Amino acid sequence: MLPVFAHSFQKEWYQFLLVPLVEFGCESICLGRVYVSRNLSISSRFSSLFA
Repeated sequence: MLPVFAHSFQKEWYQFLLVPLVEFGCESICLGRVYVSRNLSISSRFSSLFA
């Protein structure tokens, strides 16, 4: 009885920790894409000015 309970408890903690990590990773990826796209548009404007 005890090992089964411990296994399910570890599984719940794993899911509890995994969900915020996945959400944080998705948010950071989305923010990184927006940041990169903004920097690319700014750099393309500067390159078109200097070209």
